[in-house]
Amino acid sequence: MKNTQATKMKTQTFPRPSLLSLVEAPDTPEEFNPDAPQEPAETPGTPSGTITKEEAKDLIKNTKGKFFTVTFVKKDGTTRVMNARLGVKVYLKGGTLAYDAESKGLVPVWDPIAQKETGNGYRMVSLATITNLKIGKNNYNVE
Repeated sequence: MKNTQATKMKTQTFPRPSLLSLVEAPDTPEEFNPDAPQEPAETPGTPSGTITKEEAKDLIKNTKGKFFTVTFVKKDGTTRVMNARLGVKVYLKGGTLAYDAESKGLVPVWDPIAQKETGNGYRMVSLATITNLKIGKNNYNVE
């Protein structure tokens, strides 16, 4: 067998930093206590409770493409519970809406269950008839 330069080279190892060395620790122990309860991450709006329809609209707009659950009354009077999200453009076939949805109090969303069942998952949620909204672990009653 030929000895090539690649086989003669020794591999060089570098010390692996520990996770603790990557995190900046405070200088004094009073500043950080790992046993103390930590503050949860901030969520938009009031965590759970009752909100207005305008607040519900703002919360939906601020979901940043994450799924949320909305309960509302459809045009035919039946109640619908839908898991949906904003910003899905994969299934669009081109064109634009023939009307301004926001001026009519509607929010266009994408429902994966409707996509699976009918091949078209785009739906409109009427802001005027929303009764409940769940975003993450926060559950809101809408008045």
